Amino acid sequence: MSEKKKYYVKVDSGEVKSAPTPDNSVEYEIEGNYEDKLSIENLFHEQHLAGSRSAELHYRAPFQEISADKEREQYDDEMVNIYKRIHELGTPETKEKIEQIGILEEK
Repeated sequence: MSEKKKYYVKVDSGEVKSAPTPDNSVEYEIEGNYEDKLSIENLFHEQHLAGSRSAELHYRAPFQEISADKEREQYDDEMVNIYKRIHELGTPETKEKIEQIGILEEK
């Protein structure tokens, strides 16, 4: 297993960086190894695919709301998975931020 280090996750852009970004965007600090970093990047990839499928379905069949709802729900589930993983690896401050959002609360 590789050594743990700090990473900075930007959910809005789907990035995991080894240094904080000097802009005003929201970043979550995590502590993990390279495999942990890859796991979050893979979750972002899955979330992106779910969003792409949802958009594609909407353009092909704009009035099929049941199918669109299922795709949106899958996208939402992927977002929750991302936040769960960030919470698992997060610093105490990161965990607190995510808990305040309330995204991990049961439906």
